[in-house]
Amino acid sequence: MNRLTAACGLAFVLILGVVGSGFTYDAHITAAFNAHKEGAVGSVVGFLYAGLQPRFSLFTTVFIAALVAAVRRKVWLGVCYALTVALTWAPMVVMKVVFQRPRPDHALLRFPPEVTPADWSYPSGHTAFVTASVITLYLIAKTAQHQLWRSVAAAGVVFGIVAVAAVVMTQGVHYPTDVLGSVVWAGCVAPAISLFLLASTRFGHALGGLFRGFFRRFFR
Repeated sequence: MNRLTAACGLAFVLILGVVGSGFTYDAHITAAFNAHKEGAVGSVVGFLYAGLQPRFSLFTTVFIAALVAAVRRKVWLGVCYALTVALTWAPMVVMKVVFQRPRPDHALLRFPPEVTPADWSYPSGHTAFVTASVITLYLIAKTAQHQLWRSVAAAGVVFGIVAVAAVVMTQGVHYPTDVLGSVVWAGCVAPAISLFLLASTRFGHALGGLFRGFFRRFFR
């Protein structure tokens, strides 16, 4: 079932890319979001968008993975998080090159970005990263005994996806279909990867033992 879901996600992204890459029919939605990019809203959006740049996202992934491993006292859970995010996020680079959809036209935007990203628009890498992150954290939280963790993580999924979608469109760097493609992709692929890794308990225990032995030897 997980493989089928991932395959459906891939098919959806490919079809949407073929159909939508040559059109800008949804640019008016981006323009509507971008019109609010002023004052405090503009500052917050700019800060969040900059913080989700790849070089910072890598550090964020490592930090969250370490935090998960420390809080749950299971190294494998942290590794599962990092691997799931990386394996879901990385294909975005290839898809962007394949579809080569231009970024939204600055002429349509009230507050165009000062610097236009050098890569292509479809699909949204920022959205894929955040969506994969919050979904993976939710699936990890489901392995906890406390219902509170699950509820918080579930709310985080909704908030994270809505927030990143609003940020990238208000920034004026993505179309709604860029966001949609990434959400569907990450929503289908991240659970498949995460659940597969979480089920690999034997390998996880072995890897966890290796890390514990390393730290005991060099940091005792």
